[in-house]
Amino acid sequence: MSGKNNIKKGPPTGKQESLDIWERLASISTDLLSLIDRNYIYRAVNDSYLRVYNRSREEIVGHSAREILGPEIFDK
Repeated sequence: MSGKNNIKKGPPTGKQESLDIWERLASISTDLLSLIDRNYIYRAVNDSYLRVYNRSREEIVGHSAREILGPEIFDK
């Protein structure tokens, strides 16, 4: 038997694929989850995070943690 459905994938090969996997796993969690890079820029958040902060994904992803959380919290 051959075909695409019989091929098992190995570990993620790139950043985007890793991000896609993280987003799928985070989407099933009720915990607040965010993925922030080394420059403190949000790369992904789950729906629970959006509900608590009452923001859309576009308002958070691509923005800095300082901008979202505010300097009084971020600079502590």
